[in-house]
Formats: sequence, C-alpha cells, structure tokens
Amino acid sequence: MIHDAVLDYYGRRLATCSSDKSIRIFEIDGDQQQHVETLRGHDGPVWNVSWAHPKFGVILASGGYDGRVIIWKEINNSWSKLAEHTFHQASVNSVSWAPHELGAILACASSDRRVSVLEFKDDGTWDTRTFPAHSVGCNAVSWSPCTPPASLIRTGKDQDLNFFKKIVTGGSDNLLKIWNFSNEHNNWVIEEVLEGHTDWVRDVDWAPNIGLPKSYIASASQDKTVIIWTKEGDGPWKKTYLSEEPFSDTVWRVNWSLLGNILAVSCGDNLTCEYRQVLKRLTSNDKKTRDSVVELLPSLLSLRPLEYVELLKLWKGLYYSMWMCDRPLAQQKLANDFANLIFKCPSQNSLLFLRAFWETICREWNLIDSLRLDKFYLLIRKNIEGGFRLCMSLDWSEEIVNNYVLLLQDIPLNPTNPKVPNSIRYHILDVYLDELDKFFPVKSKNQNFQIKLLLTPFVNLLEKSSDKYLKKYVSETIFLDKRIESWNNNGNDHNFDNQVSDIDDKNEDSFIEEWYGFDD
Repeated sequence: MIHDAVLDYYGRRLATCSSDKSIRIFEIDGDQQQHVETLRGHDGPVWNVSWAHPKFGVILASGGYDGRVIIWKEINNSWSKLAEHTFHQASVNSVSWAPHELGAILACASSDRRVSVLEFKDDGTWDTRTFPAHSVGCNAVSWSPCTPPASLIRTGKDQDLNFFKKIVTGGSDNLLKIWNFSNEHNNWVIEEVLEGHTDWVRDVDWAPNIGLPKSYIASASQDKTVIIWTKEGDGPWKKTYLSEEPFSDTVWRVNWSLLGNILAVSCGDNLTCEYRQVLKRLTSNDKKTRDSVVELLPSLLSLRPLEYVELLKLWKGLYYSMWMCDRPLAQQKLANDFANLIFKCPSQNSLLFLRAFWETICREWNLIDSLRLDKFYLLIRKNIEGGFRLCMSLDWSEEIVNNYVLLLQDIPLNPTNPKVPNSIRYHILDVYLDELDKFFPVKSKNQNFQIKLLLTPFVNLLEKSSDKYLKKYVSETIFLDKRIESWNNNGNDHNFDNQVSDIDDKNEDSFIEEWYGFDD
C-alpha cells in the first residue's frame, strides 16, 4: 500500500513510500515514468516523504512507523543516507522542509506527542530540538511562509523583512496548534490553538505566500471534514468548512498547489478501495497473492480504527485464506499471523477484532468439511491465546479481563445461543486452561490476575445450559482441573466456593453436586 507520493520542485522526480518499508524514486518525462531507485532503511511502513528545495541538492526526507527520520541524498545518480535520526519513541507521521530562505531545516511530527526540528549546520552537523506539541499523538506538521502575507507586493524599505520561523501541527487531540520560534527564549512557543474538528486531525498544509493579504491553512480530519482557516493581518483565525456536507470517509491529506490557489484533497475512499482489493486478494487461488496481502494487513489495521462491519468482512477474507491453505506448516504460520493482528489494531479496536473473529467462525463453522477442521481448531486456539496476551499486555487489569470474558460469554460460550456449534464450545473447553497455563506464574508485581473472572463463562454454562453432557464436560475439564487450585494458592486469593454454590440448588445433575469448591 502506497502511503505518500510527492513530486520534487521541478516536477521531474516522484518519490513514493509504502507499507513494504521502501521508498521508490521515479523519473518523470511528460506522461512517461521510469523507476530508477528503491531506497531501503526503515524497519516498518514508511508514512511520509518530503523533497528539500533544489538549492540544497537532491535531498529527500522520510518518516516511518519505526520512529526513524532518514535524510537521503543523490550524488551522481547514486543514493545514500545523509543522516538518520532515532530520537522519537513512536511512529514519525509527517516530515516537512522549511522555506528555503530559512536554510535546510526539517520538522517532524510523531505519535510520541512531540515535534522535532532538525537544522543542518555549516560544519555538517545537525542541530536538533524537540518539544511536546499535543497531549496525544502528533499527526502532521507544515511550515508557514517565512514572510508576512502580502509582502511580495510591498515596495521600498518594506521589502527588507526579517524572516521568521512558524509551523502548524495537527494532533489526535482534534486540535491545530501554531508555533513560533522565539529568539528571545531560543525555543518554540505556542502562538495559537485552533479548535474546530471533532476527531483526529490527519493533515495540515499552510498555503504559500502569493501576495494576498491573508494567511490560509487547510486541515483534514478523521471527522470527514476539511477546514480552511483564514487570518487577515493581526485579526483572529476564522474557519470555513470546505463543503457543507461531510466527505464520505476520513480525509487523509490536503495539499496546496505551488501558487496556493488550488487545494488537493485525498479522501478515505481511496483507502476503502484499497481495502476492498485486499479482501478480494485474500481469497485468491494464488498463494503468493494471498501471502503478499497478509504482509500488508498489519499496516492496514494500524492506519485507522475499522468499523465493525469492515472487521467482519476482513475476517470473512481471512477465513477463506485459511480455507485454501493446505500445508501444515503454512497453516500454523497463518494461524499465528492472524492471531497477532489483534496487536496491530488501534487499542479501541482490539476486542472488536476478536469479536468479529468469533462471530465469523461460528457463522461459517457448519460449512467446514472434516478434512479442514483441524486448521480451524488451531485458529480458534491461537485466538484464545491472543485474547490472553491482550490481557497480559494491559497487566491483567480488571477492565480488560472483564471485557474479554463478556465477549466469550456473549458469543462462543453463550449457553443459550443455538447458532453456536457445540463442537466450538467443546474445543474451547479442551484448550482454555492449557493456553491460560502459559501465562503462569505471573511475573508482574501487579498480580491482579482475575482468575475468578476468567472462569465466569464456565460457571455461566453450568448455570444456564440445558445440555447435561456439555455441563458434565465443563465440570470435568475446567473445575476439576488441579491447576486451578494451584493458581488459587499462588497468591491470587480467589475462592470459588460461593460462586459455584450459587448454581441452582435444584439442579438434579449429580456431576455438578460433586463440585464443592476449594478447601479453606
């Protein structure tokens, strides 16, 4: 998936960056293009590229998911790294060169909430400044023209202007912020906060100075709107929505033309088209095609939170991809890859991703022939483990464990849902404690391991299921397993006497009456 495509100052070179960790350089001649170089140096998807002004040579900056900023230079048709910076602790989402009058200065926006400004010095070194810009991730940065509005049409002494450094940033706090470099404080200070978007600001672009007495900034947001911010002289910034109706999807990019009179807008429909292509290729008969798509899925999921209906469609594609995978080793790798996708989703999407899996597997289960059952049993097991790993990643907090348990209780372990095949329930019973056993002993000082919560779905099965054979299997495989008692005695201070004794006293099944909980 290509994330950015930028022409150089003369429109003769095109740089693209993509999820495959690479940057590609093309020579442009009319309507012809020729691929001339592939640059590799990032360890993850490359989100953004930016050409420097040609007065500094053929220089390109790139920022990526790995937190790196790499500056590339071409000399005699050979590309090499001019510099590499790793001071950001999270994804670098945007890189932007300053107006050439200010020198070779690069601003970078990162998900670690910070902006860094790199300035190339005459001695060949880079001076680096970083400052916190947003309360959550910083997604975009753009430079202001270095002269006041309308300065191009001034005459006489007014032309002798002092250049200034100013940038605008957009963040996941829904805000735009304007920053000015203060020579007095020798630091970047906030000048203005612009409020107008109701969701993440995905991109910002400050219009070039073409002699008009106004400043213009365009901002794109996940709220499906584009706002044009206008300021005249020393007056306040005023906002105008580009269209009365929201766009059909997230607006990812905005870009002014060199003259500042045309604004290009890139809407999430492009992503939707790419997403549909991904689903189609997941079901391809060609293994190489399917494998290439699976490699792209982590970056696709990390781009934005998918709607639940999109996650259901994605899991339908993953289901068919597993269906067509025949070799045991390939099946194991695919099951692992699919289960790991939960950690590529934005945090608010993790449990929705798991929910979509369980809904899909329960819906499609009866269509699976006996020769294919084993690989889908493996997929179930890996997703159970994935749920436990998600809980562990959040230190087994009561909230995440409770939400995970409610998910299991609502779909695959729902005792009253006739659409859930019993064979899925039995398989969960077979592997649940084995997968949970992998996470003991808990090596965290915070041993808030909610073992009681984790067994709630099985107590619920005993209470509400009308299938006596299933209830007997629950008792034998879960509550009579000696590991539970050992975990209970391992500093977790949970006792199931009261919980199991709450099961309906009128229940006539003798195998339930054999369960008395743990001794004090």
